[in-house]
Amino acid sequence: MEKVLNEILVELKEIKAVQLSLLKEQEALKHNSAVLKKDVTNLKDGQQEKNTLIKHTLTLQIENMLEIRNALRSIEQEQKTSVIPK
Repeated sequence: MEKVLNEILVELKEIKAVQLSLLKEQEALKHNSAVLKKDVTNLKDGQQEKNTLIKHTLTLQIENMLEIRNALRSIEQEQKTSVIPK
């Protein structure tokens, strides 16, 4: 009887060791998951900032192009009025 009880005790200790190992692994996975979530959030934020900068740059380029177009139109108008024969 004592031998059977000792075998059961050994098995219970093995089960407990496996459970502890699984709990440690689970904690490590939780930590890794939290780190990954934070990294993904940072990447999204970084991409959003990048997109905002791109939009701003494009807006400035469009504004500059419009100013250039208007300046060219003004020059064309000045040339037309100065070329008209008197």
